[in-house]
Amino acid sequence: MGSFIAVGKALHAIRDQRLYRERYKTFEDYCKGKWGVGRAYANYLVSGSQVAVNLATRVALYTPCEILPINEAQVRPLVALEPNQQREVWEVAVRSADGWQGLPFPNAGDFSEWRISRRNRRNGVGDVRPV
Repeated sequence: MGSFIAVGKALHAIRDQRLYRERYKTFEDYCKGKWGVGRAYANYLVSGSQVAVNLATRVALYTPCEILPINEAQVRPLVALEPNQQREVWEVAVRSADGWQGLPFPNAGDFSEWRISRRNRRNGVGDVRPV
């Protein structure tokens, strides 16, 4: 399917603009029929590509991350975080991967010590803290 970022961006446009409707009744039918993936995985690709783009974007006080994810599973745990928190947690994970050589890192397990306080997220605060 190609780069998960490019695929996620394309699926986002297809889903949100309903470009699948010429040949398929639903987005799920499109994903299954055209690409052989489920709607949930397609949505993971969409949200993962958005996180990856955020990690690569230069914003005030942040420089783009030097090591970027190579698949959506690496950033899936970051989807629930605010953009600045995504960058912070990713940088911590990359720094802690001393000598990373392109192995399938990081994944959900690598972020197990981080979580968002549900109460704060409901209240719009959304702090990230080690568990």
